[in-house]
Order: sequence, then structure tokens, then C-alpha cells
Amino acid sequence: MGKAYFKAGFLERARVSFVQVLSEHPRTPAALHYLILVYEQLQQFDQALEVSESLLELQPQSHPIQTYLKCRIILVDPKLTVDERCQQLCTIYRETLSLGYLIFDYLFTHRSVLAWEIFDHSLANRLSDVLWRLSEEKIDLAIISRNAYLCELFTARGALELAQNSSVFELDTLIALRKCTNSKATLQFEYGCGECKQISFIPFHRCPHCHTIDTVSPILTLSKEHFEENNSFQ
Repeated sequence: MGKAYFKAGFLERARVSFVQVLSEHPRTPAALHYLILVYEQLQQFDQALEVSESLLELQPQSHPIQTYLKCRIILVDPKLTVDERCQQLCTIYRETLSLGYLIFDYLFTHRSVLAWEIFDHSLANRLSDVLWRLSEEKIDLAIISRNAYLCELFTARGALELAQNSSVFELDTLIALRKCTNSKATLQFEYGCGECKQISFIPFHRCPHCHTIDTVSPILTLSKEHFEENNSFQ
């Protein structure tokens, strides 16, 4: 019943149902798992982290859930400054080498210099959408020029001229277009889950379908560039 309530969006009913199951059968991984999901949806990350301790005892391989919840707590803690959040996220990434998409998305948004300082080049492809949307003043040429994929990505964007072509069809097409025309083409992104292969139109840190963590992978698609016109009356 709890799963049905959860899928229907009745989170409080789902919470009560799973708590009841666990009061009678405390060592039920599925109920613990869904109770964590319910608390996440309710933005009650401290409670979710507390429940995850019980799940970790039953399933030691579930430790990424705790790391993820600790990150979520950091991001919503009103007592922390942006700099403190960034430093704590950096520490988590250095210690775990996980949740790279979540952590670098936040870092590039709020402290891009720090993001480039600890940038993990193995994440270049996974961060394609985050990097594609970086403003010009946040671009670090010295670091980008040391990574072939980043050279191709930023050349395709038109921000730099560091690559002649790319093995990635979408990037290669954009690079070729920028050489010969004032291209109006650009990239859009969809997001695939590396676990269940489902596609989402918005980025995620926990798959909305199979609920796995840190499995998001941007999918590049070509599209026509749109410009917003300012039609306001001055």
C-alpha cells in the first residue's frame, strides 16, 4: 500500500504506511528504501539520513545513499554560506569521487574558480550540459586546452577555437557549421540513466524511474538556436 501511495504522490500516507511496516518488521530493506524516498520528497533530508543508517546495516552497498543525503543536507542548510557549502562539497568529492554531477553543477554555478581547481577530467562528458551553459567569464582556457573533449565542446559552442573536428557527431557538425556560416545551430540536452536507460528531459541526481543515484548522463541533440526578443515598452 505504501508504494501505491508513494507513486500516487500521497507522501504523508506513504510515510505512515512504511513506518507501520517497519514497526512490525524493522529489517525490511524495501520499506526502508521507500521511506528514504518519501523523506527526500518531503525535503526532510535529516530524517532520510537517519533511516539510511538502518538500511546500511542490512545492505552495506547502499553507502552512496548516505553520501548523497549528506550533500542534500549541505545544499539546504541555511546556516552555511555558499563558500562553506562549496568547501564541504569539495571535501566529499575528494573523499568519495562520487556525485560528480551534483557537486560540480553547484560549484560551477556558484564558485567556478574552485570548480576548475578541483576539476576531474574524467567527468568532462558527463558535465557537457553544465559546461555548455557556462558564461564567458567562467571559462578557464588553460584547463580546457588540456582536455581534447573540452576543446571540441567549447569550439562547437563558438566560445573558443581549439579543435578542427570531433568524433562526437553533434560536436563535429557544429564545428563544421561555425567554420563556414554564421550558424544558428546549438545543443540541447536530454538525460539518460546509466542504470535503467530511461530518458528524462530534465537533469536529475537520483533517477526518477529506478531511483539509483549518480547515474545521470547528458545526451546531446542538435537544435536551432533561439533568441529572445525584448518586446517591452520603454
